[in-house]
Amino acid sequence: MGNDKFTAPEPPPMGFASAPPPLGFPQPSYPQPGLSWASPHSQQPGYSGYPPPQQQGFPSQQGYPPQQGGYLPQQEYPPHQGYNPQQSYPPQYYGSSTGYGGPPPPPPSYPSQQTVNVTVNGGWYSRNQKNKPQSNAVGGAALIFVSGGMNIAWSIGFHGTLFYTTTKHNFLAWFIGGIIGAVLSCFLTNKVAKKHVLIFSSTLVMIGGIVIASTRNNGSASLAGSYLDGIANGLVFAPFLALAGEVSVPYMRGLITASIEQMCFGLGIFVQIVYISAWTYEAYPLKNSFSPENMRGVLSAVYGLLALLIGSLLCIESPVIMLAKKNDEQGAIDALRRLQRPYTVTNETFEQLAEHKRYLAHNKDLSMGQSICQAIPTFIRLVILRGMNVLSINQLMYLTLVYSYSNGYGLSDSWAWLCGFGICRWMGNFIATFSMESAGRKKPTILGLLVCGVLAFVIAGQYNIYRYEYNIGNAIMTLVFEFFAGIAFTSTSPYLSEAYPLGVKQHFIAFTFVAEMLVFIIIRMIDWGTTVGAEYMYAVGALYVFGFVFVILCLPETRRTNLREAQEKFSRFFNMGFKSNEENRDEMGNDKFTAPEPPPMGFASAPPPLGFPQTGYPQPGLSGVWPHSQQPGYSWYPPPQQQGYPPQQGYPPQQEYPPHQGYNPQQGYPPQYYGSTTGYGGPPPPPPSYPSQQTVNMAVNGSWYSRNQKNKPQSYAVGGAALIFLSGGMNIAWSIGFHGTLFYATTKHNFLAWFIGGIIGAVLSCFLANKVAKKHVLIFSSTLVMIGGIVIASTKNNGSASLAGSYLDGIANGLVFAPFMALAGEVSVPYMRGLITASIEQMCLGLGIFVQILYVSTWTSETYPSKNSFSPENMRGVLSAVYGLLALLIGSLLCIESPVIMLAKKNDEQGAIDALRRLQRPYTVTNETFEQLAEHKRYLAHNKDLSMGQSICQAIPTFIRLVFLRGMNVLSLNMFLYLTLGSSYASWYSLEGTWEWLIGFGICRWMGNFIATFSMEWAGRKKPTILGLLVCSVLAFVIAAQYNFYNMWTGIAIMTLFSELFAGIAFTSTSPYLAEAYPLGVKQHFIAFTFVAEMLVFIIIGMIDWGVIAGAEYMYALGGLYAFGFFLVIFCLPETRGTNLREAQDKFSRFFTTSS
Repeated sequence: MGNDKFTAPEPPPMGFASAPPPLGFPQPSYPQPGLSWASPHSQQPGYSGYPPPQQQGFPSQQGYPPQQGGYLPQQEYPPHQGYNPQQSYPPQYYGSSTGYGGPPPPPPSYPSQQTVNVTVNGGWYSRNQKNKPQSNAVGGAALIFVSGGMNIAWSIGFHGTLFYTTTKHNFLAWFIGGIIGAVLSCFLTNKVAKKHVLIFSSTLVMIGGIVIASTRNNGSASLAGSYLDGIANGLVFAPFLALAGEVSVPYMRGLITASIEQMCFGLGIFVQIVYISAWTYEAYPLKNSFSPENMRGVLSAVYGLLALLIGSLLCIESPVIMLAKKNDEQGAIDALRRLQRPYTVTNETFEQLAEHKRYLAHNKDLSMGQSICQAIPTFIRLVILRGMNVLSINQLMYLTLVYSYSNGYGLSDSWAWLCGFGICRWMGNFIATFSMESAGRKKPTILGLLVCGVLAFVIAGQYNIYRYEYNIGNAIMTLVFEFFAGIAFTSTSPYLSEAYPLGVKQHFIAFTFVAEMLVFIIIRMIDWGTTVGAEYMYAVGALYVFGFVFVILCLPETRRTNLREAQEKFSRFFNMGFKSNEENRDEMGNDKFTAPEPPPMGFASAPPPLGFPQTGYPQPGLSGVWPHSQQPGYSWYPPPQQQGYPPQQGYPPQQEYPPHQGYNPQQGYPPQYYGSTTGYGGPPPPPPSYPSQQTVNMAVNGSWYSRNQKNKPQSYAVGGAALIFLSGGMNIAWSIGFHGTLFYATTKHNFLAWFIGGIIGAVLSCFLANKVAKKHVLIFSSTLVMIGGIVIASTKNNGSASLAGSYLDGIANGLVFAPFMALAGEVSVPYMRGLITASIEQMCLGLGIFVQILYVSTWTSETYPSKNSFSPENMRGVLSAVYGLLALLIGSLLCIESPVIMLAKKNDEQGAIDALRRLQRPYTVTNETFEQLAEHKRYLAHNKDLSMGQSICQAIPTFIRLVFLRGMNVLSLNMFLYLTLGSSYASWYSLEGTWEWLIGFGICRWMGNFIATFSMEWAGRKKPTILGLLVCSVLAFVIAAQYNFYNMWTGIAIMTLFSELFAGIAFTSTSPYLAEAYPLGVKQHFIAFTFVAEMLVFIIIGMIDWGVIAGAEYMYALGGLYAFGFFLVIFCLPETRGTNLREAQDKFSRFFTTSS
């Protein structure tokens, strides 16, 4: 019916389709001319009850003449707070109205109505200008990604001649920094404003650039700059890809996300290649000459400064998060208004708001476990795509190009080939980006993968044929390969922004980035050779052909879908179609860009008003009755209570409905009475008479973030102990071998001291059980950790000081272990107990091990250190002192005693209620508080019936099972595993790649703890333990069988890392088991005995001298024990997920438990 594809839709219906029309008005679907002032829009933000004044540049709308009507005035409303009265509109009186539809009075005298209709023009320029604020909102991140692209190019080989000594560490630093930044971003998700993250990251980029620009041929400065830039890129990657998806309209999301990420990375690579390849190098550069390294620093500093300015001025927070966190509807409307030009509230603003609400409602129905389960298949698909992207842009591809053109032309024309590489890659990104909303995501990906797969096989087949034409052909095909690789993988940017469920979106985007960086690191560690290059290209060809089929079968087309529809498409693993929802709708219409029908203004779950079966649209003429007029997007009645969700904020039961506070009628416009409405759909029902609410009903929200925030005080109550365990993990890693070069004499006593101290502390804790407040125990232990750290930090190469520090830290860990594991189980609610106990113990011990390995393995030790040099030993002391200080502060301020012990010792019910009140947000007494109190009383009554002898008899079988599990945990993390890994990589790679393998050991161990911890409350305790033990058993047997075959050391090293990953998964569940398994009367004592047994296993293994024969025998024994443990867990270990302490204890009272 029109020639413009982007013509705005017809005016939406103002009422329900089922509502009868007023007398004499046969068309019910559209507002009647002249009654715009009576529409409910009059009280919604952005609308006026009277026609707006003439605006310059917009002609008045025709076809809406004033209409007569009879309306009686009613009581005066207070003047509007935010809008002054218009001078040209005098107060109006509408006369008496004997009935609806009677003789109309004379029409009111006001100027002709002039409104602004915002239409989407069909031209790309108009669309881009209208939505420019959306790309500006994330433009700062785009500049950081340009700097990141430069550093990627530098790291894979485009760095020119370097006049300082380098190692692989220099070229891996940016990727390691990216991992660090991405992991940090997970902890900042929706807690720190994205603008602040961007400003901080921009500052890091700027500082890194200044460091490189201000030094000359300094490898340490280059290393530091790479780390800072990598951390900045990792920090902004997940939040700003998520933000780009949430602030952009569906028909611009692909363009915006691809242009800020893949195209900017490609631009950075191109810029780096251009100036490096065109630079003229001096054989003997002057001391103060300006080098390509300085140019890299200058450009990075400029990008950082520009990103800082853009982020400070133009960054806009996500309206989705505003609605999700604070239900800040006015803030979301304002954000949406500023995200499109002109900066006014329009119908489209409310349509976007309604869609965001539907998106939130869709994700609100997903629990954390459901979100993770839905995200994992998506994660697998996107990691495969992003990993294949890395295969196309890395050191091996760079060397393949250099090898090809140098065999054909020599090195004289290298700059042309290198520039061609950068141009082809970026042009692929450019074309795919600007065709993203016409060709879609899936088709370019399929095309690129198919062409790249074929080219890779051809390049591999000609790799080692030393003839001119073949080498030139390979060089040309490498450039074409890069062009189509750019086309293939540009679509991964919008996929990342729209695929994951909202509750875990930023975390899984970050995990995808981490996986991508790991692929970069793995490939960069491979040493290139002609044979290796050919094999690599064959592998790339095979993987790309697999990817071609994989994308056809499993990747959806999400072009011009909203976030809710895109997420729903990704929830299905197999997606063989090539059409988006928009294209399917196009088959029923002619206009591809026609705006959708007006969306419903409220949640689908809201019940309709009586007599109006079609929900979602406000009724005309009833703005004084229906609360649509007071809050756009909501129906009158509150939505029904849904299982697992608290009542919606903003729907309190009210006896009266005063006018909305933010949009009062304008001064000089008296309120209007609409007369009798008996002929208009029946009289509206009176407001429901809710009784005054005296208690607060709290429900468990389905969102992981909401549950976590509600129960955050529970983890704070034991957070001080977590920091002490972090220091303990560092000392465990130090004691089993991760200590670097020591410049003082040591004996086995030095490496066993921490474990002996742990036994001493655990035994002492038995005498203090329930006699000394846990806060006092924590403060004392924190002081011991801090003193031990200060002793080590303030001495140089002193074995006695190190021994004393180890003893103090061990005693502190033993002192807090039993009381705080018991406390964690007693203060946490059943659906959070596994997460809290595992996160403070196993995950913090694993994190401490990782931290120790990280700084020791990357430390550059001097052969003859100076007397005052800062050593890794001093670093261990400093970190321990910091952990002790933080634990002291947290313990003093946030530790809360157990309400169970309050009831058991003094029957202090009021104290228990107060403790329970402070253990959940908001800090008020609710029905849930009394339910928890009643459950604690039942738990006490259950244990009161057990005598001391009965408690011990019930605890002993549990003690045997848990000691066996904790002992097997020690078998996976000790000196033998460290020496097995060390001998494996050293025999094959010598000691050059030491730090990569050691860091891999720490990462794998901690990631196993991390995965098991955050899947504790949906996968349970038992299943991850069974899986981990089975895999570890198989790997142990394979390692043992290959132990003395010296050509298989690399495989042993890799399998050792995987063994650590699954060991972390297997034994994380021992933390909640310890907190819930033992009877109350002997709980702390048996937890301490379990810890003592674990330390004894550490000591026994530490006393054994390692050798290749002993190592093989150890791995055979380990495999056998793990296999036995696999069956023991199946038959004897209960599943206690979601149970209270009483039910968990009852399950452990039975030795054989086969249920899962």
